[in-house]
Amino acid sequence: CGCLLGTVREKILELSPIKTKLVKAKITDLLKADEVFITNVAIGVLAIDKIADKEFKNKNYIKVFANLLDKDIKKYVKNATN
Repeated sequence: CGCLLGTVREKILELSPIKTKLVKAKITDLLKADEVFITNVAIGVLAIDKIADKEFKNKNYIKVFANLLDKDIKKYVKNATN
């Protein structure tokens, strides 16, 4: 969407229950990962299923991040409408 650069990414880093950091990763780094995802204001958190021949079946942290983001958005909306 490009509404505000990195808004969802920054929120995920803030809410993460695990030690998380932002890095520039090469494709070779991503191929070693257990999970890969992208974030965007329109989609929230989207799991990447496959890069080249590597399939990413593990979605544990992605689900955690998506749930945390969803709860945070609902809290924001509730507070904004009161």
